[in-house]
Amino acid sequence: MDRAQTLATQGADTSLDATDRASIADQVQSLLQQMVALSNTSVQGRHIFSGDQGQSLAYQLNTGVDTIGNGVTQVSTSAATRQVEDPAGGAFSVSETAQQVFDTRNADGSCAADNVFAALNALQLALRNATGADTSGIVAAAANLTQASVRLNSAQAFYGGVENRIQNAQTFASNRDTQLRTQISGIEDADVASAALELTQANTQLSAAFQAQARMPTKTLFDYLG
Repeated sequence: MDRAQTLATQGADTSLDATDRASIADQVQSLLQQMVALSNTSVQGRHIFSGDQGQSLAYQLNTGVDTIGNGVTQVSTSAATRQVEDPAGGAFSVSETAQQVFDTRNADGSCAADNVFAALNALQLALRNATGADTSGIVAAAANLTQASVRLNSAQAFYGGVENRIQNAQTFASNRDTQLRTQISGIEDADVASAALELTQANTQLSAAFQAQARMPTKTLFDYLG
């Protein structure tokens, strides 16, 4: 998005001709393609921005009539409802959909001002349609690029927060596991030194009992009367 803003500034230069702006528009179109590729990011065979339908692509470049104005077609419309249970209690969401990140919409379904796809598409169209010193379309598109960058930064902050919470949950679980293992060990494990002492004392007592029994007289009263 920083590159797109730089290209918008270059394209607004009134000294450029149509050929120059078309070349810049091609670069913006390439950035749009990169954003579509990012929306389809796959990890271990699952598209992470496709909501609960991880086997489907989220978006593809629009090859037909663009009725919305964002230059792309939404493939997966599934929401992201998966949550992770926190060992400390509760649960939290761990993902956003590609629409939430790249293709934000207004209540009526139109593209929001911070729509990443729409901002890039509008810029490349403005560059191709600009004539002479009239760069108003390029300037307007550049303003939406700024809001789109804020949207991506917000998404990045969301995932940073998720990462921190997962790490904290892992630390909590690890510490809790150690505490429980210590408690179990205290309950089940024998005190070796104490057990050895008890065994020695028991052997000593048993030996003394055998010796006392050996010294007892073997004759009975009937032996003397007999």
